Amino acid sequence: MKNRRKQLFRLSAVVAVVVSIAVTEETLAAFPYRSPLDRRLVSDLLRTPQDKGARAIGLDILLDQPSEPDKDVELRETLRALSSPVVVVSAEMSDGLTELQVAFMASYLDGVRKGIR
Repeated sequence: MKNRRKQLFRLSAVVAVVVSIAVTEETLAAFPYRSPLDRRLVSDLLRTPQDKGARAIGLDILLDQPSEPDKDVELRETLRALSSPVVVVSAEMSDGLTELQVAFMASYLDGVRKGIR
């Protein structure tokens, strides 16, 4: 039974690497506003793991309101162009968002490849 258990639970050699990119107070101080987070910065941050061969990217930034139009367009285009799947944080009215925030988020992320397929 012990050998059978070893066969059932033997894992192949897997190297799992998770990298977290944090936005610091020092980074935020370089921008004229804190929220929403500068979309060009987010776009640039997403390209970094993509360029390094990320198999998936998680984005824990709520995209629930517009910011500067040209930067909104840039981030949306980046999200659509990434070949790595992107998991974007989501929230609903039951989480405290308004109907307007939920509608913006749904529209903004429409056509964005999400999740791992």
